[in-house]
Amino acid sequence: MDDAGRRISLQLAVDTDIFGSMAKLRAAPAPLGARAGCLGVSQPVPASRPSLASRMLTCRDSWTNLLRTTTATSLAYAAARGR
Repeated sequence: MDDAGRRISLQLAVDTDIFGSMAKLRAAPAPLGARAGCLGVSQPVPASRPSLASRMLTCRDSWTNLLRTTTATSLAYAAARGR
């Protein structure tokens, strides 16, 4: 069961809502770790992988996409460093 617990990961969508996305990334490991503990995993290592939400990208304006992607990437980095 420990091998299966190490393979569990969570993929979260990150968008331009800086505070909401950061709170989501910081709060995600707690419920995942609690569920893994209920399954009998001795040392759960919950991993969350942020991914870019496609709903924030536009079809016509590449400069806006560049700014939005930079914002989402930097907030995902800040949330990972803040753990």
